[in-house]
Amino acid sequence: MELFYRRYGESGTPLFILHGLLGSGRNWHSIAKALADQAQVVVPDMRNHGRSPHSPEHTFAAMVEDIVALKQRLFPGRHVVVLGHSMGGLVTMEMAFQAAEHLAGVIIVDIAPRPHLGGVHAVLDAMMKIDPQQFADKKAIDAALAADIPSALVRQFVLTNLSSDAHGLSWRVNLPVLREFLTISRAYQPAPGDSYAGPALFIRGERSDYIRDRDFETIRGFFPQAELVTAPAAGHWVHYENPEILLRSVRDFLAKTAKYEPGNS
Repeated sequence: MELFYRRYGESGTPLFILHGLLGSGRNWHSIAKALADQAQVVVPDMRNHGRSPHSPEHTFAAMVEDIVALKQRLFPGRHVVVLGHSMGGLVTMEMAFQAAEHLAGVIIVDIAPRPHLGGVHAVLDAMMKIDPQQFADKKAIDAALAADIPSALVRQFVLTNLSSDAHGLSWRVNLPVLREFLTISRAYQPAPGDSYAGPALFIRGERSDYIRDRDFETIRGFFPQAELVTAPAAGHWVHYENPEILLRSVRDFLAKTAKYEPGNS
């Protein structure tokens, strides 16, 4: 599948940024723009999200294949750093386990290699109740979602998935397929024997429980070189809630991995 993507920067280490469930590359525009002086940043819309094609297949293997294909097209023969948040972080882990030959390092933002519960099912169910074409504007949809999604911040994020054309409003994301995917992602665990020996950075929000203190031993079992950074006052949305710490950590990591070649560590 050919993904829609945005590019920032013309020199430096190639850096791919993979967004989370119900997100899009646009969510990372400010971060990507800020890093463009140090890296060649590529921010795709993942399959079934944003402006990328829809498909009935939404698996970690398929998403890894999408990113590897895009990397091979844009940077053949190069090693790249991949940063992934939430769903994108799980894809990044799987890419590290299955396609490490393409990587100079990985950055995982607020997700651990273990099963997660979370409340995304309720958000998807609320979205699936809504036919956007029956509403005059985003404000009306926001009001309709409020009963099931009380958080204004979450609703604001959900509304970024609306698209407008001559026929009216519609959801950009493939909701039925993503709802089914949640069952897979909630039970995610690496396979026995999975490991990535290259540089790895995990960034967590201080107020998030997606990476708990006790998870770091598990992380080190799969990523022996893993380092952990905690972003103060941030929840799951680290790139919104503490972009300064995230940017500083990513910049430091890029500097360390600039000359890394898999197999030489």
